[in-house]
Amino acid sequence: IFVFNELNNKSWLRIYAEKFTVFKNLYKLIYQEAEFLRVISPTLGRQLEEVGLGKNNIKMVYAGVDLQRFHLINVPRNPLRIITVTRFDKLKGVDYLIKAFPEVLKKFPLVELILIGDGPMRSELEILIDKLGIKQNVTLIGWLDYEKIPAELNQASIFIMPSLSEGLCLAILEARACGCVVVGTEVGGIGDLIKHGETGLLVPSADSAAIADAIDILLSDKILKEKIIKNSLNFVKDFDWDNFSPEIG
Repeated sequence: IFVFNELNNKSWLRIYAEKFTVFKNLYKLIYQEAEFLRVISPTLGRQLEEVGLGKNNIKMVYAGVDLQRFHLINVPRNPLRIITVTRFDKLKGVDYLIKAFPEVLKKFPLVELILIGDGPMRSELEILIDKLGIKQNVTLIGWLDYEKIPAELNQASIFIMPSLSEGLCLAILEARACGCVVVGTEVGGIGDLIKHGETGLLVPSADSAAIADAIDILLSDKILKEKIIKNSLNFVKDFDWDNFSPEIG
């Protein structure tokens, strides 16, 4: 079984397992009968062990990044551009990022937020942006072709992943490879990727004020920002997809 989400990121089977005994038994049986459970971060492995869904058959294999596609390129980088690339649903927490922006704009009125993605919350997010009066500073692009995302990341300065639940978050690694400083929430596998103050900043989930504070720190402290960028570029080299040759079994 390939486990790539936290247990609170519910699939249809997990939802039914909470309601009906037959599905609860089926859910446990699937894990118990698996030859091995592949997880994409150490945190997911610990979560499975804590609820008794895996023991000696858990194997951790990180996801890799295509560094041939995601890397530094020679395009102008806007130091006041903040970006995220994600699906617009409740668990991704994009609304908390948007709610942080009025506070950011008080000190940095020229900051701009680029939202790349789509999903069931898009209309709700558009209404929120309008209600907060920040339309002139926020661009909601929608989905982009995958090959266009590296250029967008290279033109930005800070990447925010405001998730309420996350398995690993490949987008964080892709953003790092393109020279962005990453701010992520303390959920799931994000904590396995970010060492606070060294390879990014960690903030509590569902906390717009904390996101605003992190942005303030990065826009105010150029020395810290440059240190994180340097460390992040070195860190992401270990996740080059071409170097992964996992032996599973």
